[in-house]
Amino acid sequence: MTVKSLKRTQGKIPRERFYKNPAAHISEEKRAYLCSPEARKKYVDISYEEAEKLGQLEEFYRLFALGELAHLAATGASGESGKFDYYAKEFDSMHDKIARKNTGLVYKMIGGQPKTDLDDLESEGFYALARAIDKFNPWSGYHFSTYACFAIIRAVGRSKKKQYRNKERFRLLTDPSAALDIPVENYELSSDNTERFLKNLPKILINPDVLDFLDAEVISSRFPKTGEKESLESIGRRIGLSKERVRQIQNKALVKLRFKLEELVV
Repeated sequence: MTVKSLKRTQGKIPRERFYKNPAAHISEEKRAYLCSPEARKKYVDISYEEAEKLGQLEEFYRLFALGELAHLAATGASGESGKFDYYAKEFDSMHDKIARKNTGLVYKMIGGQPKTDLDDLESEGFYALARAIDKFNPWSGYHFSTYACFAIIRAVGRSKKKQYRNKERFRLLTDPSAALDIPVENYELSSDNTERFLKNLPKILINPDVLDFLDAEVISSRFPKTGEKESLESIGRRIGLSKERVRQIQNKALVKLRFKLEELVV
């Protein structure tokens, strides 16, 4: 994957792409300034050589001025409908230029990672960089590098967690017994997922392809829809198993449920 592929569109750019304003995150006052004769003279109606001399903030002024003008031309809100192609292509060109200048941030943020993970992390990093360019406000008072690094770190962190979950899922599905000694807290659901878990739990419990009878009995007792949950010791006495064995069954069942829940709520 190359940085050039992040924004640049080959051939004719569809107007629909600019129905949503690329500069919408900037205040109306600043957008009005970017369309003013003064700003257009400084950042839009300039030669290639002049564009090459722009500073970093000025590059963003040019980027979002072009984005605003492309949006107005695409939606017919200005009298410049015929200049849409020019504004849109220059917007993409400016976006690519900023991205190329900042590719080092991606490599810096993913440095030291295992080589086997680099391709996926690099891809996530470049998309995060492109997104950071889209969302950066040049009037915020922050350096773009600071803003982009945080965005890349977050994206890479999410990617690493996803990679770990996928590897763990494969390991547990190929060796279910590995789940028996995993602490239950590793598979407890976050508060964000609890409501969705309870909503989907009844149909999961009656699906024999997900949980067998014993798994379903333990989980339904430990996570009842109403009332207090039953203790491990109480369940063990009722079904004739030790407290530790019930804990192991619960752990294994939670692994299965966690994976099934992720499929249902994605």
